[in-house]
Amino acid sequence: MRFKSLETSIGGFILKILIYADTYFPTYVGGGEIFLDKLTKELVKRGFDFLLITNKLEQNVKRSERDNGLTILRVPPESFYIPKSLLKKAFFQIKKLIREILKFFVFFIQFLNYKPHIFFINGPTITVLPSILPISSKIKAWKLIKRIFSPFTVVICHALTRPYGSFLEQDLSDFREADILVYVDKWMEPYLKNIPKIWIPNGVDTNLFSPSPLQYSHKILSVGRLCHDRGTDLLLNAIPNLVKRFPDIKVQLIGWGDLQIYKKIVKNLKISDNVEFMGKIPNEELIDYYRDAYIVVNAARVRGIHIATLEAMACGRACIKSYYKPDHKIIEDLKNGFLFNGEDVAELVNKIEFSFDNYNLVKKISAKAREKAEKFSFTTNALKYENLFNKIAKYILRNEKVSHFSEN
Repeated sequence: MRFKSLETSIGGFILKILIYADTYFPTYVGGGEIFLDKLTKELVKRGFDFLLITNKLEQNVKRSERDNGLTILRVPPESFYIPKSLLKKAFFQIKKLIREILKFFVFFIQFLNYKPHIFFINGPTITVLPSILPISSKIKAWKLIKRIFSPFTVVICHALTRPYGSFLEQDLSDFREADILVYVDKWMEPYLKNIPKIWIPNGVDTNLFSPSPLQYSHKILSVGRLCHDRGTDLLLNAIPNLVKRFPDIKVQLIGWGDLQIYKKIVKNLKISDNVEFMGKIPNEELIDYYRDAYIVVNAARVRGIHIATLEAMACGRACIKSYYKPDHKIIEDLKNGFLFNGEDVAELVNKIEFSFDNYNLVKKISAKAREKAEKFSFTTNALKYENLFNKIAKYILRNEKVSHFSEN
């Protein structure tokens, strides 16, 4: 069924959008959370209404709250802890099954109560949704809800490959069930054949993240989760070679994750005096760290336009970014940043040394980085989503399905 009481910003109505996302403020602050926060706040000003359902990851976080046109509902997360003993494992699985069934009915009631016009899923493999079968199962709750209520479904494609390059065929299967797929990187397009889609890249707040004069130093900044996917180990393994020439080199790592693992790596590499773990930093304070850095390194093994990279570029800082084919091509080597082949620590070392030895070139590259970042502002990003939702509203009003979706 399609909801008859359509309220859209194009006809004096309010378009109601239900968002599913694994994580959200204040428990977790990352690229996806910043994207959703900026997008919803910008579109609420333009007459949209959102219900965002996410995981409740901490006890001191409110279960629900309302902020203008955005309602946030937090539900108990799925547990990935599995007991070792057979008896405890059996009780655990029974308890999990009962909880997930109850959770499904909660979602069912929320859907009936809110009656969204658009079902907006921030990536197809998300744990906030109830999963009666294992997470690897092809039967996912959002697909069941779509089949029952037939809401207009928009799925965001943030990634297509695992860090090691194996293809996520399951994601493609999920994407085909969406009415429209939003993909964030142009290189993904050839893999998304016969799927109604539109390219809307990640964005950055170019007003908040603004440039400052580049001061020469040996300060390196890395922003993102501390984990294998983000290449934390690659950057750390590059430092011992750099210390030989630049003993005062200082690396600041902002983000949370496997802290003890990487502290142990730092200790074993004997670079404790050169590496500083900063933990989580409020987004509005990040600008001072970007401005204080000479260069920013993103050694991620995951392809994509990472928001931290765009933030650094918006602050007028040259980024040294890992490169895997095919890739986003936002950064052009030696033009608006530096690229090194993923997994190649020696090349990463060479690029950092080159940046330290060529201040005038880095200064020019930093200015070009800002110019590039301005093309990915959140204002432009929000306008593209507004146009998308308004187009969808017209399809819903005509009770049509999208077989071919034009990006123009």
